[in-house]
Amino acid sequence: MRYLKFIPPFTIAVVLLISCSTEMRLANNLQRHKNQIHVLCSFPEQIILSNSKVPFPESLEKEEESDFYDSIYYHSDYVQYIDDTIFLRKFRAATEKYFESIGFSYHKVEDLNEFLMSNGTKYLISFKQLELEERWTSYHDEEVIGNTLYEEDFWVNGISLNAWMDVAKVNDTVEIQRQTYQESILQDNVEGMFFQNQWNGEVHYQYRIDTLRVRDIGDLQTRSAHDFGYFIINFIINKEISDHLNYLEGLKPQNTWYYSPNSGRLIPEPNY
Repeated sequence: MRYLKFIPPFTIAVVLLISCSTEMRLANNLQRHKNQIHVLCSFPEQIILSNSKVPFPESLEKEEESDFYDSIYYHSDYVQYIDDTIFLRKFRAATEKYFESIGFSYHKVEDLNEFLMSNGTKYLISFKQLELEERWTSYHDEEVIGNTLYEEDFWVNGISLNAWMDVAKVNDTVEIQRQTYQESILQDNVEGMFFQNQWNGEVHYQYRIDTLRVRDIGDLQTRSAHDFGYFIINFIINKEISDHLNYLEGLKPQNTWYYSPNSGRLIPEPNY
């Protein structure tokens, strides 16, 4: 006969308490010593410019594909006017500024030796491919009026910076690298509201669109650097806590941690 092993609730509570206590201590230590986290970012030599507003037609011959892509590029509303060299240079500068503002130690590729000789935790961030994509993006709004939920959905202009990244910790024995895809989107600004006719009760949606302009795309250089940097920082923080907790006590984190740009603190969100 096999017997189920009974674990007293008190024992479980003690284990969870120890896990949370250690996890909190690790998070506080990371917060205090952010300058001991070193990141080195590498970038591709160019950004791919694409226009996906026009669906790719079926049954195109091979030689026709090139003509099609040239056509939709030169008939694009935005990407044909973008200097990808300038955009990439400003995106790289914004990325460096963002990591430094957080308090991480940022290194360029030309600083590789200095990076490898530095004391602390070291991460390699490789932007394998960057694409500026002109696209349609969905807009959604909703409101409860009375007991009814009203929703409105339509498409607006958008342009996104799409990034394929490899994130790797130097001398990591747990995970060689993490491959990830992230995107940062700039789109038409919509100001809308639901309006109920007081006479017949019908609900209509009224809106005004401030259309995205070419000169607005410069905002994406900084926004995307912040969006990608925020993802990388949170990834590093949670990986460090998870790896140390597993190494020290063989436990899993009770929380997912997020960096707060406003306070500079690490904020826990319980894992359920």
